[in-house]
Amino acid sequence: MSRFKNIIVLAVVVVVLVPVISSFTFASDAPELSTRVFNITVEGADIALFDDTGGDVDNLSVAPLVVKDFTIDYKNDFIFAILGEKGATRGERLAIFTFRDGTINEHWVDMDRKHNPWKIMFEDVDGDAQPEVIVGTWKKTRFHPVFDNRLFVYSWDGNEIFPKWLGSRLSSPFDDFDFRDIDGDGIMELISLELQRNGLKRIMSYKWTGFGFEGYEILEENLQTASLNTLKEGAGK
Repeated sequence: MSRFKNIIVLAVVVVVLVPVISSFTFASDAPELSTRVFNITVEGADIALFDDTGGDVDNLSVAPLVVKDFTIDYKNDFIFAILGEKGATRGERLAIFTFRDGTINEHWVDMDRKHNPWKIMFEDVDGDAQPEVIVGTWKKTRFHPVFDNRLFVYSWDGNEIFPKWLGSRLSSPFDDFDFRDIDGDGIMELISLELQRNGLKRIMSYKWTGFGFEGYEILEENLQTASLNTLKEGAGK
């Protein structure tokens, strides 16, 4: 189940230089560091950047599409987004925007409409301190030629994304996914909400093996109604 975000406010700290003013002739001319706080709002088709006083710094519209879901690379000042039609269950394409130096710019837009993306996350799936872009899609695959939810993992080098793992299936059909450190080892596990053969649902965890995800532990099962938000604290530990 895709989780669409209507309005998100994000505080971004940008370092600027403020000259030192002194009446002493022996004062250093070296600048000192200060901070300027920006807020980003994402609502419908609009991505807007404001300063800490609420003043409009910059904005960008993706109309006639809207932002269906998004995630942030805070280190490199990028926004990864799913764009699609308003009211549609899923999105149409992926897009990347930058918000450096008080300016929002389009960095890249995927023109491939075959993946039907519905959720996007930015997480380190393999513990190498280099987060990946993870996308929930709804499409056919070569080895499973029917429409179903799939999980695609893309590597990110700070400038572009490229496929790392394009999964045909998990162990069972799934409705939602998340990433959490279930066993406390400092590495995120994939958590999925899956359909059991008896029609009930379960929450399953997976670990990255280097070539894909391997089933790790059933965290909860035989659930009549469930979401990943119902996962009990401490499950799997």
